Amino acid sequence: MKLKQQLTAEKYIAAGAGKCLFCLSDDIDGGHIEVDGKQTWQEVECQNCGAVWQDIYKLVAVDIIQEPTEK
Repeated sequence: MKLKQQLTAEKYIAAGAGKCLFCLSDDIDGGHIEVDGKQTWQEVECQNCGAVWQDIYKLVAVDIIQEPTEK
């Protein structure tokens, strides 16, 4: 039996992710984060129903860890 998608992308993002888009289980696992130029994504799999999707990320801030030293 195919499950109907319960969360829209907007609701999933607003909730901070963390739940399956289909069965709403919080038993989800994220794979490695992949980066290609300006695009970044992570494959996510629900351990409860087997659904698989990609979370797609965008840069929202920069945190300076160390400024350059003068030479």
